[in-house]
Parts: sequence; structure tokens; C-alpha cells
Amino acid sequence: MQDTIERFAPLTIEEGKFYCNRAGKMIGPMRRVPNGQRFVWQTPDGSMFTLYGKVTSGPIPHDGDLVGEWVELPPEPAPRVQPPPLPHQRPTSHRGDSAAAISSMVNPMFNAEMAIKHVHAAIENMNGGKNEAAAAALFTAINTLTATVLLVREM
Repeated sequence: MQDTIERFAPLTIEEGKFYCNRAGKMIGPMRRVPNGQRFVWQTPDGSMFTLYGKVTSGPIPHDGDLVGEWVELPPEPAPRVQPPPLPHQRPTSHRGDSAAAISSMVNPMFNAEMAIKHVHAAIENMNGGKNEAAAAALFTAINTLTATVLLVREM
């Protein structure tokens, strides 16, 4: 089997940059070797490269040869958090019926629904970049759920 000789445009290496080798591995940062003759670039792990990024001085390609500058892709935007659906609203008591209103406030289901509403508001605030408001809504949800646990234990 005859080795293939590759002809390619020389790669221009720059101090401090990272490069990709033929194997797809990130190499660098590159540092110029003072008084280097054949191998003039070095990485922190001690790997040495020629002026144009080859690991050998011959014309035959090697997996360790540098083939291009390592370019970081921009991060993908974070997916929006979808809030959980709000529970179906129960019919409310007649206006002015304070006894019914008070009993609904000590109803564990009412408290759980209120906690879900606060979580929903927190997610909307997070999606809008309002982190302090989101944190306040989450604390309110936690407090509401704590009260719900105490109510359930008393039942």
C-alpha cells in the first residue's frame, strides 16, 4: 500500500489560539518555541508542531496534524420553560358569604391551587428575566404548600 502525499494550503498558526487536528481533537493554546528550528509551536502538554501545524516534517498526513482553527459554536438558546396548566377552577361561593370564603381558605385543595398559581407566575417571571420576582413567587408557593401540609395533618 502506497502512502498518500497531501498537498494543501499552509495553516497560519497564531500564539494563544486553539486548533483542531485531523482526529478532531482540540489542541492548544499554541505557544511559540524560542529558537525553534523545525518545530516552532508547542502546546502545554509538550506536543510540538512545525511552522504550518504538522507533527512530522514529512509530506505524509498524520492524525496529529493541525487542520484548522478551533471555533466554538455559539450556545443554543435555552428552551422556554412551559408552565404547568392551571387546575380547573371550582365554582366560587356567593358574594358576601364570608363563612364560605373563610372555609375555602382552609381547604387544602384551595391552597394547592394557589401554590400552583404562584409557580405559574414564577415561571412567567423567569421567562421574562425577572429573577427576583420569580424567587418571591416561589417562596410564596413554598409557604402556601407548607400551610397545606399542616392543614392536611390536622384533618
